[in-house]
Amino acid sequence: MVEFSKWPRLLKVAAVHGYGWMNRVKRYSGEYKAFRDFLQSSKAWHACQIDAWQREQLYRLLEDARQNTLFYRDRINTEENDGREMSAYEILAQIPITNKTFIKKNPAAFRNRRHRLALRTSTSGTTGAPMSVEHEWGSIQRRMAIVAHHLNEFGASAFDRSVRLSGRVLFSSGVQQKKPWLYNSAERQLFVSTYHLDGLHQKRITDKIRRFDPRVIDGYPSAILRLLEMLAADSIALKNLRVIVSTAETLAPDIRERIEKISGVQVADYYSASEGLPFIQQCKYGTYHLNWQSGMLEVLSDEVASEGDGELICTSFVQRRMPLIRYSTGDRVVGLRRAGHVVCPCGQITPTVQSIGGRLEDLVYTQDGRTFGMFTYRTLKTVSGLIQFRVTQEDFDRFFVECVYESGVDRRVVDDQIKTNFERVLGYPISLDTEAVKNIPLGPNGKVRLVTSKLKGKSKGVHA
Repeated sequence: MVEFSKWPRLLKVAAVHGYGWMNRVKRYSGEYKAFRDFLQSSKAWHACQIDAWQREQLYRLLEDARQNTLFYRDRINTEENDGREMSAYEILAQIPITNKTFIKKNPAAFRNRRHRLALRTSTSGTTGAPMSVEHEWGSIQRRMAIVAHHLNEFGASAFDRSVRLSGRVLFSSGVQQKKPWLYNSAERQLFVSTYHLDGLHQKRITDKIRRFDPRVIDGYPSAILRLLEMLAADSIALKNLRVIVSTAETLAPDIRERIEKISGVQVADYYSASEGLPFIQQCKYGTYHLNWQSGMLEVLSDEVASEGDGELICTSFVQRRMPLIRYSTGDRVVGLRRAGHVVCPCGQITPTVQSIGGRLEDLVYTQDGRTFGMFTYRTLKTVSGLIQFRVTQEDFDRFFVECVYESGVDRRVVDDQIKTNFERVLGYPISLDTEAVKNIPLGPNGKVRLVTSKLKGKSKGVHA
């Protein structure tokens, strides 16, 4: 099948238009409105109300998983102990913890046959091990309601004009484009190619953004910063911009400061994942709130606890097709506190966290001055036969990848796919060396630095 980036432009435009309207119908119907209304009506709930609601939701989740999911069939007991009403955290303590590696080995055991498949997504693999996850439409609708509710907190809405900067390869990298963007009219999204945020395309892109006049910009922080720098260089101010939403990449304090200084608006950072995890969203006062309607959090250090620091353990209330119950994310959280411990000026009474340690990845630099964040997500998440990986950029066109291969795969086929994907993203030929290893050791923070660039600090490249 021909890659999307190589399709004729008219076919791309038609596909984005058709897919956009299908998404609008599917994403914003069903459970979307009811869940949005519930998010609004439950904003001021007290801790005791939150606890009672979560306990009820947890029982429903567990019973559904016990009856319809192979993995949980003999691992869940929803009966009360000695007739005593247990708290939600006491109930969770009886359930085994799972992780990406375990689910990857037997995904069929985690599929809930009661909920029909609507979509498959791939995780970014922050521990070096990406995973495919299945969703039903109700899960997607609830997640879209949470995103829309978050935008409302910053004076924007789900259907405001927005600019989206992600890792999608819309056009061939390294090839000049007359219009390096596509428009989704159904959701009023302008998809700008992050592979063409360079001097050659700057005037075309900034003129388009000026005419488009977005109220929202969302995507990778490194790409957002580069776009804002281009707009500033061309003396373009976005007067109707209300909020910038950062996703996927870890938002470094210096990047946030530069984005907010150039744009004049706040960055609304949030944590979730393509698995369908609970949302942790930053309010306009800077507090990271757990959206408790989307799930529950625990931390694993020496032992599992409902508060403190450690590896983030998530139980999702929005994901039903592939239940994530006590799911070990591989991400680390600092300062998890349960509802009622922190009084935020925004008025929300929720569990909060101080910070979340997301993916660790240097930018990848190119000879022509571009740089790419989320490089492994752009290139390695779909490579078959690859369990874990770690990338080192030796030079602009030389890469070394440590690989944990699946048993029995042809390494040459996997290596060829890695090289092809790297060249597709970078837009030029590269030299690739790989080494088979038994495992990729985690760092002291429990994460893998997925990309290390030896050009870091030496290149004068710009973000892409």
